[in-house]
This record gives sequence, C-alpha cells and structure tokens, in this order.
Amino acid sequence: MTPFSEGLTATLRYRVQQRDLASAWGNAFPVLATPILLWLSELVCMKAVEGCIATDQITLGLGHNSRHIGASLEGAEIAVSAVLKAWAEKTLEFTVQAHDRSRLVMEGIHTRALLQRDRFEQKLTALRVHAT
Repeated sequence: MTPFSEGLTATLRYRVQQRDLASAWGNAFPVLATPILLWLSELVCMKAVEGCIATDQITLGLGHNSRHIGASLEGAEIAVSAVLKAWAEKTLEFTVQAHDRSRLVMEGIHTRALLQRDRFEQKLTALRVHAT
C-alpha cells in the first residue's frame, strides 16, 4: 500500500484565458467556467500526491462536491489548493479551494481513486476492442 499522510498539500496558479470563459462554452457571461475550476482542482490534487505514488500507479477522478461561489474575469490569476483530508486503500479525499486575489471563488471536496496503471490500460484496451 502507498504511504500517504493526511495534510499533504499542493497549490497551482493559473491565469484565466479566453478559452476558459463560460462564454466559450455556450454561456452568455465572460467569466471563468465551472468545468475549468473542476479541472484545475483535479490537477492540484494529482500534484499533491505525485511524489507519493509508485510509477505503476495512477489516480483518477471519482467525484466532485464543490461550490463555484465567485466570478473571475479573463486575465485573473487563480490560486487553487488541495489538502489530503482522508484516504483509504484505494480512495483519496481532498479539500479544494480556489482564490482570485484574496477572494474565495470555489471550495469543496474532490475524491480520486488510486489504481494500478497496467490494469487500467488493460480495461481501456478492452473498451477499444468492443467499440470497433
């Protein structure tokens, strides 16, 4: 089993680009789209444990329970942080937050699965065979 300790943290910074705006996703408002914040929270959770998982392991997103509570404009720098809150044999649970300057714009929980890379790749190969 991979050794984790509660409290593992990571932060990433991201500058909002035009392609990240809700208006680029079919919404009328030129503000950071929620799916981008969720993607950034996944990235920062992966970063938090990257030095703790074996090379034959991967983590995959299982779920989000987050609230997007503030709008961010194009050009804003978003700081997204993750803290490992709990873990079981194959599940990692993180608290995540995003700030735009000093404002909280997103908070929540993100859950990831810990898997063996080769087993997941075998499942993908089987999906490809059945899809053709």
